Order: sequence, then C-alpha cells, then structure tokens
Amino acid sequence: QPVCVAPNGVTAPSKESLGEARRHWLERLPQPTPKRIALFYSRFHRKKRLIELLDLWAATPAPDWHLLVVGIPAEFSVAKLAGEVARRGLSGRASVHDGTDAPPPYAAASLFLLPSHDENFGLVIAEAMAAGIPVVVTDTTPWREIQTRAVGWCVPWTDFGAALNQAVGMPAEQLRARGEAARAWVLDNFS
Repeated sequence: QPVCVAPNGVTAPSKESLGEARRHWLERLPQPTPKRIALFYSRFHRKKRLIELLDLWAATPAPDWHLLVVGIPAEFSVAKLAGEVARRGLSGRASVHDGTDAPPPYAAASLFLLPSHDENFGLVIAEAMAAGIPVVVTDTTPWREIQTRAVGWCVPWTDFGAALNQAVGMPAEQLRARGEAARAWVLDNFS
C-alpha cells in the first residue's frame, strides 16, 4: 500500500474571522465583559483534566480574569460542567459553552489552557498560538519547546497551578508579546 505522511497544517486565522469570532464569544460572556479571558477549548472529556482545571481556577487569585470553557460535549455535558462551576462558587469567574457549530473562541482570549493527561499533537494548542495566544499546557503534550522558547508554559501537571498563577499575574503587554512570539514560531514551523 502507498503511504503518505502529511504534517498537521496550521493556518493563521484572518482578521475578519477573528473579529467575527471575538464578537460571537464576547456576546455570550457575563456583562460587563471581563478584562481578560483564559480559554479552555477542547472536548469535554476527563482526559483533558477539566474538572481539575476548575479546582485550580477556584484557587487562582485572578479577579480581572474570566475562564471561558468551550468545547464539544463528550463525557461531560454543558449542564454538568456548569453545575461544577456553580459548586465551586465560580459563577462570576467562569462560564461553560457548547462549541458545536460555533466559531473557534481564540480571538476572545488572552491565554489558552489545556492541562490534558495526554495529546498526540494537540492541534488546539497550535491553533491558539497561531491566533497569537500564549498557552499553558502540560508536558504530556508534545509541546515542550514552548517552554524553552518562552512562548508559553509547558509544565508537569504538578506545576500547572504555579504556571497558571504566573501567567495570569503577568502584565497584559508581556502576555501579548509571548503570544506574538508563539504565533511567529508556529506559523514558521507548522503552517
């Protein structure tokens, strides 16, 4: 049989698509719109450590931040996760949305979070960086170079909380600079 090895292709989103997506997601957030948004965008499955992320978010001092959880319901439903948000007292600091048939939410975010147990490639990580967003991910994804290039954080799960605290405590302009460096790196190497 013929064999083809095709690389994952990551494209830079257009300004128009980013603008439309930003409007779409900001309309769904609590008003007044939060100053900065941390984004989880993936399937709602236990391997993504989403429940654990909610626990970390509850313990993270980030009064100017909102955790936007968007994904495709799988093992967890939107209602189940919304209940977990409420149970942790995060109703004003986090919201859960079904991402089915919706534009990717990267344009609304200042930071991307994926504390997954395991990823083969983690295309959403590359897409977030291509949209100019720095990422905080676990080292069980194949993205360790993020850490050495200082375009985000790729850390063991045991250090994820500390990395999250560092990221949300960083001034907006420094976080944006990391995001721009991430964008350049991803588009140079993975587009």
